[in-house]
Amino acid sequence: MSLDDKLDGKLRSGSLSRRDFLRLGGLGLASLALGGRCKSPVSPEESDFVVDPHFSVFNHLSGKIGDYGLKGVMTGSEVNIKVDDLGVGGVDSKRIVVRGPLNDCVFLGFGRDGSVSFRVDKLHQRWGFDYGLFLMDGGVPGSEYDKIDYWVDQGGNSGTLRYGHEVLWKREDKDGVTGPDEPLLDAVGQLDGSLGRGWVHYGDFTKVGSGADFGIGYGRCSGYPAIHSSTQNWAGVNPEMVTGYGGRKALFLEEIFELMNRVADLGGVNTNKTITDSSTGDLNSVGKALNCYVHVKDSQTF
Repeated sequence: MSLDDKLDGKLRSGSLSRRDFLRLGGLGLASLALGGRCKSPVSPEESDFVVDPHFSVFNHLSGKIGDYGLKGVMTGSEVNIKVDDLGVGGVDSKRIVVRGPLNDCVFLGFGRDGSVSFRVDKLHQRWGFDYGLFLMDGGVPGSEYDKIDYWVDQGGNSGTLRYGHEVLWKREDKDGVTGPDEPLLDAVGQLDGSLGRGWVHYGDFTKVGSGADFGIGYGRCSGYPAIHSSTQNWAGVNPEMVTGYGGRKALFLEEIFELMNRVADLGGVNTNKTITDSSTGDLNSVGKALNCYVHVKDSQTF
């Protein structure tokens, strides 16, 4: 549970830290490399015209599962796409995200009622009107995704990325106590690894010496086993109260997950009960799916 929650009874939203500057060079090179596939630029003043949008359909964990197309759509108009019309299985029936293609995943829309609407802009000609539809993996019950949606419905940016897709972190102990690196690094590595799906990369954790978004380490945690604080930008575990490797790892996973995704106590209980394996403390399949869910629906480009 967040320190701010314990003090104030609610999750503080904090301020976003953007890492787009880390991406500009790579995106520029990608644009050059993909230039042969792009259409000629369209002036915003040019008249609208008829297009046939194409959508690659993705399971947000496993990758491409289908294709979908529309015919005779006028640029400038809004289209609505229903999960049930896509003809794919093994996915959640409610949640759907539409973005640009994988080489330029600009956010265009998100829906939780089985459909998503977005505007087909003539400037999308740079992608050849080729889009990506992301459906949530159906191996995870919808009730688990509801735990993130609960926080989205609280407003104030809850249930969204606090630091963006590219996270910079540092090792930071507090209160004159310390502990071993291994549980902390294991937790960070598992969260980082959950975002690299092979076919897409939702984000990164990068350790830095300075200029970090937040710190991770050990502290007395105001007398609690573990806390995070959005005002201090810190997540930590109390080594005097939690001594086992698996327990420390599970609590590092909980506090980091809550801090970066702006949530607390998923389902009304300690978040580690939802996202970690009770015997090993490892990030479980639900934790991986929910971490990717927050990232894929976030309004920032990845």
